[in-house]
Amino acid sequence: MMVHVQGHFRLHVKLLIMIMKLDLFHKLQALKQLNRQHKWNRSAPFA
Repeated sequence: MMVHVQGHFRLHVKLLIMIMKLDLFHKLQALKQLNRQHKWNRSAPFA
């Protein structure tokens, strides 16, 4: 019984870490996108 609970807990932690990593990845991508747009806006003021 205890081993089963432990295994379930470990799986849960793995899932949480995966979700957190994905979340971070998406935030970084969004930041890069914003940065690119910002640079583009600055380099083309008459657009």
